[in-house]
Amino acid sequence: MSHTVALVQARMSSTRLPGKVLLEIAGVPALLLVIERVRRARHVDEVVVLTSDDPSDDALAAFCADRGVRCHRGSLDDVLDRYRSAVEVLRPTTVVRITGDCPLLDPNVLDLVIERYRQHSPGVRYATNCSPPTFPDGLDCEVMDAEALLEAARTATLRFDREHVTPYVRKHFPKVNYGLVDEDWSQMRWTLDEPADLEFLRAIAQHVDVRTAGWREVVAALTQHPEILSINGQISRNEGAKSTLQADYVHTLQQQS
Repeated sequence: MSHTVALVQARMSSTRLPGKVLLEIAGVPALLLVIERVRRARHVDEVVVLTSDDPSDDALAAFCADRGVRCHRGSLDDVLDRYRSAVEVLRPTTVVRITGDCPLLDPNVLDLVIERYRQHSPGVRYATNCSPPTFPDGLDCEVMDAEALLEAARTATLRFDREHVTPYVRKHFPKVNYGLVDEDWSQMRWTLDEPADLEFLRAIAQHVDVRTAGWREVVAALTQHPEILSINGQISRNEGAKSTLQADYVHTLQQQS
């Protein structure tokens, strides 16, 4: 029987904005906003917070325990192995990867990505809405065959692949993308990774209900208040991934020299 588990990846030791997932937006911790939104997705059977076993994340584990949210802990730096250990315990057939820094994630978009994955399964092993991105940064979600993720965990060796979890799956398994037709909102940044992002999210919370607003409601509010976009508009998408990829490239050159 199919069992779809959403693993919400979170940690307290963010370098750019430490403790970001427990920072409050409109009085609600960002991680709780993510959990509530993922729980509203019709095609998700279970939501589990995936954090590390490092003492720095004890506060996250306590946060989950206080709210009755299931939490799995694993490696701090080898995030792919953290997913591997969770999959071996939870035994899902399908894994949904969500990051805890996306407090405006839309459950309806998540359902559409899952539906696209199911329409093309078993031939397709991975689906996303960000390859290429057409939704705002902060609505990203990834859906994959649990066995494909386990194979990636056994085989991937690059730091980039292990830190960012899904690159190996994307490179080695059939995939499909769910994107908007004749629209591209990917230049908008709704994720929480920098102090300016927190300021942005708190500003938009003055105009929408951040617990329930769909993504088009947020776009409408930003259309009416375009000045909010300038708060974090200078930050490029996926800066963390780019820096890790550069480090891998430099390491490879050093080994070859």
